[in-house]
Amino acid sequence: MQPQFGYHGSEANVHISIGQKTFEQAHEFLNALRMSVEACRAKGFSQTAARLRAEVKKMAATDFRPEMLSDLMRAAGLEDGQLPRKSAELNQILDALPAQMTAHVLTEFMNDRYIHRSKR
Repeated sequence: MQPQFGYHGSEANVHISIGQKTFEQAHEFLNALRMSVEACRAKGFSQTAARLRAEVKKMAATDFRPEMLSDLMRAAGLEDGQLPRKSAELNQILDALPAQMTAHVLTEFMNDRYIHRSKR
């Protein structure tokens, strides 16, 4: 399973692959998936992501620049490098950003993981 963000008119979705080796467990998997969907539905949409989406809607698409990310995160209540505790909320936040901003955020995140830092 892999979450996919909305892009060019496609809504956010989950990509699911069931291969021949796992085909026998597909029914069990689908039952567990139904239960998971209901549990998620009850939790609703992230309020942090909703605040971020509202801020993004105030801006024109041509206004987005990578350096604006910290202002958007602060508007959403995420400061000082703080990340949401749950990946579902993080995915909703990333999906609320314009595609170019999401690409920038993910690129910078991965780049930061691979910077060599001397041990102290």
